[in-house]
Amino acid sequence: MQHHRVPTRLLDWSESPLIAAFFATIKASKASEEISDDAAIFALDPIALNKQSGFDFFPNTWVQGPVLQTIKFAFGTQEEPVDGERIPYLEYPTAVYPSTIHSRIKSQKGCFTLHGSDKRDFEAIFANSALIREKQIIKYVIPKEKIGGFFSELNDFGITYSNLFPGLDGLAKELKYQFKIVE
Repeated sequence: MQHHRVPTRLLDWSESPLIAAFFATIKASKASEEISDDAAIFALDPIALNKQSGFDFFPNTWVQGPVLQTIKFAFGTQEEPVDGERIPYLEYPTAVYPSTIHSRIKSQKGCFTLHGSDKRDFEAIFANSALIREKQIIKYVIPKEKIGGFFSELNDFGITYSNLFPGLDGLAKELKYQFKIVE
């Protein structure tokens, strides 16, 4: 949604570590961008995350009730009551699974976290929690000097723009990358 200028508190995730690595290293495909920082991939246990946030399940999006009310928080429409009652804001991130599938979400094996009122990043929010200690959130770092080679190898494995962005836009990006076409 953010790519289409819709303000949202949803963060995209992938169920595939290779697809996550593609997005973590995507700057390597753009010749005009200098890679100055390491890349990182986070893995998380969505059920454990949700227990920390007060849910005992991995909710689907757009389902009537408290789950829908909390998802409205992502778009700033949480004031609308459900069954006459306002649902309190989320405090911590919550994992949600999309029930409405767009071709990109499907090809990227997408799911989301919805971020609550605590605006810190995952590492800061859960620094001293059981989620980190019990390895239910894990950070994998890709050193900046290896990002270009990593991205290239992912393309060799078929993790490409045209596979992850179905349609002509994805094909165009892939051709630009493959033929080193600079805009």
